[in-house]
Amino acid sequence: QYAIFTLTCNLHCAFSEEYDYFQLIDEVAPNFNVDVILDQSDGDKTQDVIDCGDLMYVTKQFANANENENVDPTGFPSDGKYNKEGWNFEVSTDFSGNNAYRIEDYNPLAINMFYRLYSEIRIIATTNGVDGFEKGELEAQFLYSDGSTGKSTVQVPDWEKPNASNNAYKLTDAMEFGHVANNQVVDNERVFLYYFILKPDKTKQLKSMILKKNAGNNCYITFFGGVAKHLKAPQIDSVNPTSARKDDKITITGKNFINGNYKVNNVMIGNSRVNFVVISATEIEVTINQENGKILVESAAGQSMSSQEFTLDTSMPEIQYTYFTIKEEPITDVSDQEYIEKNAVKRLKLTDNTFEYALFVELPDAMGTGSFENFGNPSPAVGKHWYRANTSVDCSVNGSVEDTFKTNTRYVVTGYKQYRQASNDWSSENNYFIYDPMPDSQNLKIHMTGPARIQYRWLTQYAVSNSAIPISMGDHISLSNGQTGIGKWWFDKGASITLKGENGCLELIG
Repeated sequence: QYAIFTLTCNLHCAFSEEYDYFQLIDEVAPNFNVDVILDQSDGDKTQDVIDCGDLMYVTKQFANANENENVDPTGFPSDGKYNKEGWNFEVSTDFSGNNAYRIEDYNPLAINMFYRLYSEIRIIATTNGVDGFEKGELEAQFLYSDGSTGKSTVQVPDWEKPNASNNAYKLTDAMEFGHVANNQVVDNERVFLYYFILKPDKTKQLKSMILKKNAGNNCYITFFGGVAKHLKAPQIDSVNPTSARKDDKITITGKNFINGNYKVNNVMIGNSRVNFVVISATEIEVTINQENGKILVESAAGQSMSSQEFTLDTSMPEIQYTYFTIKEEPITDVSDQEYIEKNAVKRLKLTDNTFEYALFVELPDAMGTGSFENFGNPSPAVGKHWYRANTSVDCSVNGSVEDTFKTNTRYVVTGYKQYRQASNDWSSENNYFIYDPMPDSQNLKIHMTGPARIQYRWLTQYAVSNSAIPISMGDHISLSNGQTGIGKWWFDKGASITLKGENGCLELIG
């Protein structure tokens, strides 16, 4: 006997997450300000010291060349690369120039983080090990794209201490230290090198990070490099076709169009936004309008620009579709574009023999609100849109719209009327939203199993405001809807409201 289980995934299920790694020295190296890693081939023995005892780091190659048998031949790898717990760290191999950054009270380190979603940042740093001040406090300040900030603080131990603090992790168990004396290098020290884990807010795009030494530490901190783990940005691999007509569909293929909880939320051709549907993590369908240029796709995880230019085809069109009316009658006169625009609800694409259905987003049923075209900012916008058969369209509209000409008046979307094809005609049904409490937007999904029309339904509401003199008497005022106190309350048009002043209120005026 077998038991069969069905697992249903709702809209909150997350897609798998794909990560990439950013080596911090790629951004920081041009600003390195000290030379503290010594190589055998480097004839300059007067480099900047990293310690009060005139100590500096040497490379593994240099350590191996030393004849002192009591010295552990461990040092910086000559290729500048470490691997620790699956993370690859890179440090500078510019042994004849500056290869680290000294962070002092007056000299913090600012790093551009490129507006990515980072889950973890690991940095390599050390103090100068002054006796009595064997550790330093390093603070990472995070600046996010939304203007908010955050910080993460770590204790940087002295390199001579084999036991690190709770937030420090050994990168190398023992290293060779160089001691400069009389313009010579004496290799007789064993030290430890640590990395530190910083945790920015992984739900926010990190714009920049500033590393600073907290005041009061009698030392400086030397930064060698690090690596930051972030969600992979969308990547465009191809665009097909690279030339099409207005209202045609093109396909963008690539990677990471959906990554974890984030998917592409903006597509542009040239300088213009276009309508699109994210089909999967590797495919986006774009509806062409009037644009030319390279294609950009963007999500919270980053963006990608196509290497190919898209060109709008403005030549005289060949017959590419067979159009049908709501009565399933083919439209034979394809030259009458006005008739097709008004009456066609289904079309057969002759190039691949697939059907597309029209979705009409119609003008709202509301009055006295100025411009109707953008009323409630519906998406898709008011008008006619073509979608491939059996796809789903995500629709949304603002939860409420305040009247720009009438004070204390607003319109609340309470639902929508949806029309479907039935018996070669339109059949309608009403659908309702929950609008108490009032959401920022209302959302619905239309499955394109046939042509469809939607018209949002709006309800007029008026505001009632009350106050009390003195204001302390506000607790004695109540409304028939159960509200108490002073404030501004919204009621449906035509509603009757009872306003009461009790327990010492002398009179109601207004």
